[in-house]
Amino acid sequence: MRKSITTGLIALLAIVMCAAIAQAQNPTSGQTGPLTWKYDTDTKTLTISGQGEMPNYDREHPAPWQDHNQEMQKLVVEEGVTGIGDYAFRYADNLISVTLPKTATRIGDRSFVSCKSLSTISIPAGVIKIGPAAFGDCESLTSVTLPDGLKEIAHIAFTMCYELATVTIPASVETIGTGAFSDCGSLSAITVAAGNANYVAVDGVLFNKAKTMLFQYPAGRADTSYVIPAGVTNIKEQSFDAARRLTSVTLPASVKVIGDGAFSGCKNLKSLTVGMKTPPDIDKKDVFEQVSVANATLTVPKGSKAAYAAAPVWKEFKQIAESTVANATVPEARIYAAEGLVYMTLPQAATIRIYNLNGVLVRSLTAPAGLTTVALPEGIYIVRTGEHTEKVFIH
Repeated sequence: MRKSITTGLIALLAIVMCAAIAQAQNPTSGQTGPLTWKYDTDTKTLTISGQGEMPNYDREHPAPWQDHNQEMQKLVVEEGVTGIGDYAFRYADNLISVTLPKTATRIGDRSFVSCKSLSTISIPAGVIKIGPAAFGDCESLTSVTLPDGLKEIAHIAFTMCYELATVTIPASVETIGTGAFSDCGSLSAITVAAGNANYVAVDGVLFNKAKTMLFQYPAGRADTSYVIPAGVTNIKEQSFDAARRLTSVTLPASVKVIGDGAFSGCKNLKSLTVGMKTPPDIDKKDVFEQVSVANATLTVPKGSKAAYAAAPVWKEFKQIAESTVANATVPEARIYAAEGLVYMTLPQAATIRIYNLNGVLVRSLTAPAGLTTVALPEGIYIVRTGEHTEKVFIH
């Protein structure tokens, strides 16, 4: 009898010890820096409270709630928390609801990377920086609200958000890292709020304000061809990443720099026309990664074929043709309206005449080759240059 009792006590003690070990190995509450966290296993909700900045974590030193990330469905970060730490909620595959505090000023590097079930996120008004890959590979994310006051969107911040359809850059944004919205296969257009001093969207494509740098061509845009406006000198890293609908791209003579991975993933690109007589230096083959350059046609300015055929990376194009003119430029005038302006990209200097619907001439100017913009009052206008006529709506 005594032996049976002893055996039972040992078994009970073993169960208690196992539970204690499990609790120690997979805790449901604790401290992290100045903050307190608690995970509710019934509601699958993680709540973080306190005053101050959340610590940064990494692969070797993960967040203390890391073991719950896979099953967590709801996250509540309470007011008083001033920042979201690096790697804080990575791989939270089932996370569907996120509440962030107005006191937060920073969303850390890879903090929500690969939260594959997250479909919408509203960034609080106090946030001024979104870190690198903060929402990378959030493949179900369809909507993101960026606040006025946001200053920086770091590189690849929203890369591989395949369902993200539109995004509006607030007027306050000062810095956008390369590839911030790369490989977003449903992104058809990028909008920049009026008054932004650093960036502009032209026909849904993101440029710096001076339109000398092309930052992001939306990968989900329906067009099969694109002519980069004259005056662009720098095609930024990953700017056309995964633009799989594109079959033809034209680069103006002004281009001097083509960033790493600029056309990576453009699997259907069959024709590349360049206006640069001297091939720009390209250090890495990943500029055209996943592009079948051996089967694509590269059209270069007259007299430049030998230079391209000998240049690193460019020589990988096996079909190099020379254009019939000295510079391969925009083949025809391109005229459209956006953000209260008429945009005119011309292959050569030309006279522009703008009429109202009553046929009255309201503006006449001689525009140089490349991009020219004209501000007009609201209304419908007829723009003519040479034999090219376009109706535009300013609103």
